[in-house]
Amino acid sequence: MLVRAAAVVARFVPLALAASACGQLPDAPLDARYEVIDLGVLRAGDCCSGAVAVNGAGVVAGYSYAYDRGYGRAFRWASGVVTDLGTLGGAFAEATDINATGDIVGWSVDSLDRRLPFLWRGGVMAVIDVRAYCQYGFCGEALAISDSGHVLLSLAPATGDYRARAAIWRNGALQLLPAELEFPRDVNSSGVVVGLTDSYRAVLWAGGATLAEVEVTDPLFYPHALNDAGAILGVSGADPIVLSGTTRERLPGLGGYATVVHAISESGLVAGGGNAENGTFRAVVWNAGEPRGLDLPPGMVGAEAFAVSDAGYVAGLAFGPAIPPS
Repeated sequence: MLVRAAAVVARFVPLALAASACGQLPDAPLDARYEVIDLGVLRAGDCCSGAVAVNGAGVVAGYSYAYDRGYGRAFRWASGVVTDLGTLGGAFAEATDINATGDIVGWSVDSLDRRLPFLWRGGVMAVIDVRAYCQYGFCGEALAISDSGHVLLSLAPATGDYRARAAIWRNGALQLLPAELEFPRDVNSSGVVVGLTDSYRAVLWAGGATLAEVEVTDPLFYPHALNDAGAILGVSGADPIVLSGTTRERLPGLGGYATVVHAISESGLVAGGGNAENGTFRAVVWNAGEPRGLDLPPGMVGAEAFAVSDAGYVAGLAFGPAIPPS
């Protein structure tokens, strides 16, 4: 199935919904509240693109790819200019996050086809050297970067172990986190990490050799994101939840059967998606716990938001109807 994506910006609170698509946006009038920004594709022949992260300046980290090539490339989008981030010597790369200063992290393959984490800064992609941890071509990938430069990594399992290893890299120094923390999810500017253990317990790491249980009454709470104020965004069953201190807030959906959440800003804006009552899956932004479904760009049949900044930019993916193979 081929899809298309576009970035959406609300006029009063800038909202960028970057969507990926194969084809052209139709020439149709937009809803008066929104301006659609098509981030385009990186290379001739690419069919699709999408946005994964955005900072307060509206700089977007994303990807562009072609189905027949079987690989993609990471890009930076700023004020209409798309920049190829390059690779570590191999064919492809993927961005996963961007911070306030514009540093972008993700993973790429090198000339030996090994997957390695990268940090892109000031126009240069540099390897985060975890080659000592490579197993069968997988060395590691960068999952997130904080505004203070902490890069959250997932590394290959140790020999004889099945568990992926979490680590923090900052300014050239690598620190392995407790082995129980198999599924790291996010890191904030204090270097605190949220994630899941190998027994699927939600935990925090704030330094040292121990993990702290996330205090939650839900039997299965899966964290997705953590902001600098310490608020944790996650899901319990089918319910999106924000944990802030001793407060547990359930986020309502749009009235349909499914709601997902992905990111929380420093002020508590939440980005995700959900089904409306008519079944359409729309990008959603929660402000003070109240959901706002973003209108679909013309020609699109669904959308989902993956990142949000305090400036109101929201990055995500909108998709079009299935295109039958030719």
